[in-house]
Amino acid sequence: MTIVGETNLPALVAADSSSLYACNVLDFLKLVLTKEGTFNVPLDDDVVVACLMTQDGQVKESFGRQLPGCLPRTVIQSPRPFAPPESIRDRR
Repeated sequence: MTIVGETNLPALVAADSSSLYACNVLDFLKLVLTKEGTFNVPLDDDVVVACLMTQDGQVKESFGRQLPGCLPRTVIQSPRPFAPPESIRDRR
């Protein structure tokens, strides 16, 4: 029996996922940027509406809503403000 395929598949996954992400970002930008270079939010496009977080200065009702199958969002609040360690502060 002969198996034909990539011998180091894990090494190829990162490049493929980066390329896929770049294509997705480019396709999204094509939806919201006109040929003249102006920003346009087509509210009739399902993808754009699903990504819309605010509109007219107001947070959209659907933003932050828990989606089926997703864990609820949690906000972690620090008990005190962040301060760099002494060793970093001394370098200034």
